[in-house]
Amino acid sequence: MFRRHVLLLAVIFISLPAAGFAQSDLCVQSLPSVPNEARGDQLRIDASERMQREIERRGWEVKMFQVKNITPANNPLGALCIFRVEVVFQAPLRLVQVRAPKELMPEIEEAIKKLDVPPPPAILTKGVELTGYVVVAMEPADPQMQALPKALEPVANQLKGILPNATLLLADTFVARGVDRSNLQLNGSTTFYATASIREGSAGPVIRLDNINANSRNPGGDTQASFQTSVEVPVGTLVVIGKATPTRQGPVKAVILVINGRILE
Repeated sequence: MFRRHVLLLAVIFISLPAAGFAQSDLCVQSLPSVPNEARGDQLRIDASERMQREIERRGWEVKMFQVKNITPANNPLGALCIFRVEVVFQAPLRLVQVRAPKELMPEIEEAIKKLDVPPPPAILTKGVELTGYVVVAMEPADPQMQALPKALEPVANQLKGILPNATLLLADTFVARGVDRSNLQLNGSTTFYATASIREGSAGPVIRLDNINANSRNPGGDTQASFQTSVEVPVGTLVVIGKATPTRQGPVKAVILVINGRILE
């Protein structure tokens, strides 16, 4: 019985170095999850396989390679497993330990140099902010509604030729924010939806708005005008998106949607 215990301990001690290396070896897959009753058999098979690998690779060379850009979060060293070698990454020291046949080392060294490159620069997504104005042309004017702000005077001068007898008033203002190549959406007195993307125009940046779907509601909550279109909004420029006739007859003769856009860095 004593001799059996000594023999068992010797096997355990012989297995420890191989097991320690295998746990760190990027090219050795972790053990799959199995029921507890099968766990013992799985460990015995794994120990046997590790010992066999150790015997087969006993004459291999061990070499250390210094790396600069490889980190635990950015680790492409698994690609070296195609050589069927042992690879250990010592992250704190930025060292790659490779155990392989001597004749493969030059090829492996070249592969590590190709893998040890800076990660691609992060793509900074710019933000988009749209300020929308819902302008109504009324006959007669509603004294309780807000007059047009001074910023909209250029738009008012443009619309006077189309609506000479109407008074232009501000019915609603809204702000929609998002990022480049995303959907902008908001709900309120005015509902607004569009896909926004940034591009360079001949005179500067332009915000492209595709699939605009906007609805303006009256004080009673009923939809009085809708807009469906796609436009380009030069940054910092007021753009008249469209003019719609209300669905019901009344003092509001037309509803105009105006948008101004800017890019958020």
